[in-house]
Amino acid sequence: MNWQTAVLIGLFLSIAVPGRPGADTVSLNGQLTVPIAFTEWNEPGGGTGYVVRTPGGSVTVAAGGLSLVLNAGESAGSPAAKPAGGERHALRLRFVGARENPMLSGEDRLSWNTNYFLGNDPARWKTDAPTYAGVRCHEVYQGIDVVYSGGENRLKSDYIVRPGADPSRITLACGEATGIGVSPEGDLLMESPAGTVRERKPYCYQVIGGKKVEVPGRYVIRDAATCSYGFETGPYDPAHDLVIDPELVFSTFYGGGRSEYDTRIAVDLEGNVYLAGTTVSADLPFSSGAYDSTGSNSFSDAFIVKFDPTGSGIRYATYLGGRGNEYLFGMDVDNEGCACIAGLTPAGFPQTPGAYVPPDQSYYTTDTRLFVTKLNEMGNSLIFSAVFGNPHGSSSYSHMRMDGEGNVYVAGMGYINTTPGAIQDAAYGDLRTPFVLKLSADGKSLRYATWF
Repeated sequence: MNWQTAVLIGLFLSIAVPGRPGADTVSLNGQLTVPIAFTEWNEPGGGTGYVVRTPGGSVTVAAGGLSLVLNAGESAGSPAAKPAGGERHALRLRFVGARENPMLSGEDRLSWNTNYFLGNDPARWKTDAPTYAGVRCHEVYQGIDVVYSGGENRLKSDYIVRPGADPSRITLACGEATGIGVSPEGDLLMESPAGTVRERKPYCYQVIGGKKVEVPGRYVIRDAATCSYGFETGPYDPAHDLVIDPELVFSTFYGGGRSEYDTRIAVDLEGNVYLAGTTVSADLPFSSGAYDSTGSNSFSDAFIVKFDPTGSGIRYATYLGGRGNEYLFGMDVDNEGCACIAGLTPAGFPQTPGAYVPPDQSYYTTDTRLFVTKLNEMGNSLIFSAVFGNPHGSSSYSHMRMDGEGNVYVAGMGYINTTPGAIQDAAYGDLRTPFVLKLSADGKSLRYATWF
């Protein structure tokens, strides 16, 4: 299996000219390869989970089983547009009759780390989380391991049955599903409010004398009422490991490349490529002590991924979010390789001490706020993060750039705090008043802000 098998995100890209961050842009058709990766998450209570985040959903592996967060309206092979209000659904595949707390471990360490700046409590931020190509759940049942990995828009679940173990003990239940069945082709179908989740017919085999020997296998429904299922295999050699290898169709919840995610891209002086946009958040729903257990139900967070100059290696992946829908509308990179993003947030977005705070917010009429955040070159520390303004609730009306000294310029529509000497210091009376502002390179003050 090729652990580096990548999901290709086809984009019509607007790329800054290399060597001139913030310069005029050129458009081209291109692709960036984003491997399916499991990020380790160590909970405060000592447990460990692994999460895969995608633009259309998320996957969490924990001791109790597998959890999928699906966009409503998705179906296998046919991603739908994001539903109004950000509706999503969680499906939890639980092991029935399994060990209570099997050990989890990452397999095949990848070259980059992941950073999470979620919420406005620095104690809950997580940086430099390792990423892996796969996750092993040890001894889920006696003599049976489960190994999760990704490849070609699929999430693979290999059940490794050692000699003496009983494969008929493997049982999974999905209480959130509304129906379950097996297709004429032998695929498992689970109905849910988010659409149909499909697992391909299991491929069962043994490796004997260096050769792969196929073993007959199929799904069996254990209990339709609880949507539980398992596997039935034909005769096999009990002296060798048996591998049961179904595949979850990843496109069911991988909505990559959809236009509503406001993707932005830039190139730094060394040719590193920065991809930023909006992605569905992962809740670690099996966990009671997860990073966002204070009540974040956000549908989307901002993200930045830094690629090497070849576009095939990742330097870091960083996620930022608060207690609601974040939408990114701008991203730029300075001469030091530090990325700066701007977007919209309702509440609870990360803020750093000393960052600009508007002196008067009494005339803000909606919960939507403007955020401007700058990261260091490793993506694991916030140089500054400021939240202010009351922009129009559509990112399509806003833009952001940096100059050679690192000052940040934002243009949009909405309410802001104007500065002395502003060209126009009174709004038209609604959120459609255009504005432009300049934020200092350290994020601590407004150089100017005016309506026009």
